[in-house]
Amino acid sequence: MAARQLPAGTTLAADDVRTVPMIAELAPSGAPSAEDQVLGRRTAVEVPAGTPLVPGVVHGDGIRPSVPPGLALAAVRLADPGIARLLQPGDRVNVLVATTDPSGAPSGAQTLVERALVVLIDDGGEGPAGGLLGTSTGNDVAPLLLLAVSADEATRLAAGGLGANITAVVVE
Repeated sequence: MAARQLPAGTTLAADDVRTVPMIAELAPSGAPSAEDQVLGRRTAVEVPAGTPLVPGVVHGDGIRPSVPPGLALAAVRLADPGIARLLQPGDRVNVLVATTDPSGAPSGAQTLVERALVVLIDDGGEGPAGGLLGTSTGNDVAPLLLLAVSADEATRLAAGGLGANITAVVVE
């Protein structure tokens, strides 16, 4: 279980985890049986002290991270790869899409989702600075962001992202 309050996106270290003996039948479903089963994993959500570190609270082993019940994972690519590379798992973002007037000229922005939780950033293995020694790789494709959102918000992101100019703003 969590030894202290942990922000979303925390990579679990030994001082973040506390082992509590428990009768197997009373343990929460999916609860780890040893500390090493969660060390190095990241929290998917903010975790209060004393919370069991079960799937949905920490990312699983697979490619697809787990999300809390009732939420969906939505994939988004931002128009500006640089903005996406500044984000970290655990950040909360408002996702906006550029709007245009009837002539096609920019006219503003529409908020698609507020306070989406950044769960994963897949940069294709390039890391936050690009290529070797932080040099540019010439790859202008933005990293894929996986956001934990409601099902309705996931639908808005999917519809709003079709060929659109999407950006994100970090919020508290």
